[in-house]
Order: sequence, then structure tokens, then C-alpha cells
Amino acid sequence: DIIEKLVIVAQAHRRILVTMPTGSGKSLVALAIAKRCLENNKRFLFFAPNREIVFQISKLFRDNGIDFGRILGDEPHDPTLTVQIATIQSLYSKGFRRKTIDMPRADVVIADEAAHGGSDSWQKVISSYPEAFVVGMTATPVAKNGVGLGICFDTLVKGPSISDLTMDGWLVPAKYYVPAIPDLTGLRVQAGDYVESELESRMDKIQLVGDICENWSRVAKDRKTLVFACSVKHSQHIAEQFKSIGVPAAHLDGKTPDRERDRIVGQFKAGEIQVLSN
Repeated sequence: DIIEKLVIVAQAHRRILVTMPTGSGKSLVALAIAKRCLENNKRFLFFAPNREIVFQISKLFRDNGIDFGRILGDEPHDPTLTVQIATIQSLYSKGFRRKTIDMPRADVVIADEAAHGGSDSWQKVISSYPEAFVVGMTATPVAKNGVGLGICFDTLVKGPSISDLTMDGWLVPAKYYVPAIPDLTGLRVQAGDYVESELESRMDKIQLVGDICENWSRVAKDRKTLVFACSVKHSQHIAEQFKSIGVPAAHLDGKTPDRERDRIVGQFKAGEIQVLSN
């Protein structure tokens, strides 16, 4: 359905934002677009803001028989291949800042996690493809820095809702537990979200962090668990609290070194870590 919508919209637009919930198959849409590009002798570029997504899409493409070049860190890069996959950081650093590679040629560009699209690096990368179709994908079509995504895209294609996907059996129904409600009265909002420093002061309290562990032990102690905290310190304190009650836990954030990140994620996947907080 998304592909059919894109074909229609692409007749009038070259900058298209697709909004699809987490778990609805953005990677499969990217795969379908890449296959169409190969069938029609068009060049394809996919980029994302982190290595985990690049590894995930690489495995998906490899499993489906698609050869690709990859622009990632110090990896060797084959620019001759029709399909290219990259992190935005490596693409910007090598193509603009250090100029150690030519920007890969592309007729279609997929920009994953497009809520980052307001940043300078994304703007420069996208602007280097004036003739290409640029398809942004995101579950949350709001720029992280509060800038409108209209600076990158000129039309929106909406995917199915979470409720639609759940009713049709594609997503597991979610259960919500709200045992403790923090007082967020008077917190300022900036760029569509609470100011992180103010939110941290309300959320990172011993009672609330303890409540997380206590209620988790009551309803989910047999499950691998992801925790989304409001700040780095908050996440670190939650991981420490879980470890204090004997639960294998770890913390990740945007500055975690790549090697340590890979080790922690590997341990989480293997079940050696039960709770991963970020």
C-alpha cells in the first residue's frame, strides 16, 4: 500500500516524507524500493543515523540477494555498486568534511529516522541530490530540534496506525501500567517536548526510580526489558538500581563507544543482560 502511494505521489513530488509506526515495516519498504531501482537500472542510497539500523538493513538486503557498498567508519567502500548503505555521520564526514570520497550517485535516496532532518549535516547531504527522489521515513514526523520538516520534504504519505496494525494482528497488543505518576506541573516545553534538564529534576528521584524496579519485579520480571529514560543520568541511575536488586542491567547513550555498544547489545540479545536502559 505504501509503495503504491509513493508511486502516485512521486508523479508530482521529489521530496516525500513517509510516516510509519515502529514495527510496521519501514525496512521492508526500503527493500522494495531498492529492488525496483535495480530492476529499472536506477542507483539507490539508504542512510540512517546509527550503526544498528545500518547493520539491520544490511542483513535484510544481504538475505534478499542484494549486493551493496557500505559507507561506515573505516570499512573499505566499493563505490561501483548500484546500492549504497551509509550512516549519515560517515556520509557527511567523508563526503563533505574530509572529502575522502565522492558522494555516491543516486536516483532514489532513503533517509531513515527522518525526524533528524533539521540538522545541518542532513540538509547538506539531501541538498546534494537535487534531481533524486528523496524519501524520508520516520515514526515521528517532528524534527528533533523543533525545525519544521517542510525544509526537507514537501508532501506526506501516511502509513497504517498502531491501532490498525494491532487489530490486523501485525503488532502485539500493548499493556500499559502506570503505578506512579510524577508531578510535571509547570515544566517548560521546547521543540515539542519537555526541557530535558527540568524533566530530569522531576523524574530522577530515588522514589520514582525505585518504583520502576519494584513494579517491574511485580509484572515483568521474566521478560527482557528496554527502558527509555529522560536523560543520561536518569538512565544510569535506573540501570544501577536494577543491578542493586540482582538483575543483570546495562546503560547505553549516544556517547557510548562503538565497541562497548556492540558488546552490550550482543549481551542483551544473548540474554546475558535482562534490562537495557538508554
